[in-house]
Amino acid sequence: MRWQIELLFKAWKSIFDLAKVKKMKKERFECHVYGTLIAILVTQTFLFQARTYWQQTEGIQISERKALDVLQSYWQQLLLRLSKEEISLSSLLLLLRKHGRKDRRKGKETASDLLVKLGIY
Repeated sequence: MRWQIELLFKAWKSIFDLAKVKKMKKERFECHVYGTLIAILVTQTFLFQARTYWQQTEGIQISERKALDVLQSYWQQLLLRLSKEEISLSSLLLLLRKHGRKDRRKGKETASDLLVKLGIY
């Protein structure tokens, strides 16, 4: 489980571009950090709900990393208004189902499998 947490922080670092910070005023830096933390919170909350939904309805496991990549590109389109189509949660859920499926290696257990065995999930 510790490894899963480390992978999650690594994904946040790369997807939300936290590796480098330019020199800036303290106030601007605080706004940047708080904005990034809010983006992570919103993304992770939605992702948790989506993963739970697909797990319960169809038994599909969604990869954390793949889903973060899909959500990040979707949020970028939303913020830059590149997409003219109406934004809906159902379309985003379908995108996660299509592009975010977790790859299963033959004979290997996933973190979710371990949680189910332990009776946690």
